[in-house]
Amino acid sequence: MESVSVVIPAFNAAVTLSETLQSAIAQTQPAIEIIVVDDGSMDGTAEVAASYPGVRVIRQSNAGPGAARNTGIRAASGDWIAFLDSDDIWDRRKTEHQLRCASPEVGLIHSNRFRSISFGSLWNRQAHVSPSGAMVRRQALTDVGGFEESREVMGAEDLNLALRMALTDWKIAQSEQQLFDWRPRGSNLSASDLRMARAELANLNLIGQSINCPHVVVLKTAVRLEYARNLISRKQKREALALLDECEPNVASRFLKVAALSGVRRAARVDILRQLISIRRPVCTGGCTLTSEKRAECQACTRVVPMRPSVAE
Repeated sequence: MESVSVVIPAFNAAVTLSETLQSAIAQTQPAIEIIVVDDGSMDGTAEVAASYPGVRVIRQSNAGPGAARNTGIRAASGDWIAFLDSDDIWDRRKTEHQLRCASPEVGLIHSNRFRSISFGSLWNRQAHVSPSGAMVRRQALTDVGGFEESREVMGAEDLNLALRMALTDWKIAQSEQQLFDWRPRGSNLSASDLRMARAELANLNLIGQSINCPHVVVLKTAVRLEYARNLISRKQKREALALLDECEPNVASRFLKVAALSGVRRAARVDILRQLISIRRPVCTGGCTLTSEKRAECQACTRVVPMRPSVAE
């Protein structure tokens, strides 16, 4: 049985951290260490973590979740790094079930519902890997250089890592699903649609440049439309229009602009938006620097319109 280190990035998490730590400590397959990286908190986060015997606390100036996770990775000694956000909770069998999926060629194990995760499905926004549901081989993290730490990608650094890992020869495996509970709170990065949209757009720029993707503009339009739809549903018209103004004019962006300006929230949630996006969506014909295998995976996913459900549905 290979060893597991738990890494918990924490920023102003004193309210939720105790329950999170308890779920990590209660694992049926215990980790060899639990590391909490206090990322410049201004509350009692470090004190809460230190109150648990055996939990190692590392303090640093605020640098974001990517940098905090990298600090934990460098301090860890396990074969696998299991990430746990400071406001999430694990099923007590999480590490046990995921270690059963470990094999020499596997670099990442996830518990999301997507059975097949490839570069194509991640790049075309048809799948994702939740950090708290992931366990990553430490050698694989070393091979790709860990998490992206730039502020521009903050909030999408987990997607950035998964994409870079999917470009390597490391395999991605799925364990039993939903081995963690996500507990949203107002200060979560993912609670801000506009901020998350900016992070995803920055990530598309980074990965798109690295593989010379000629269709990245199409993906960026899909991101703007998706988050604009959510913003309209939340009555954040100004933020939605800011994203729509950046889109190349098309029938979908015009449709959403009318919905935003007229205040018709329901119009942003109807299924017609998926069909409107697909009208001018080109099928990828290559031209990037992906290997033939990765390109085939990616092209297979371009036939599906990338649009996740609205938050209001």
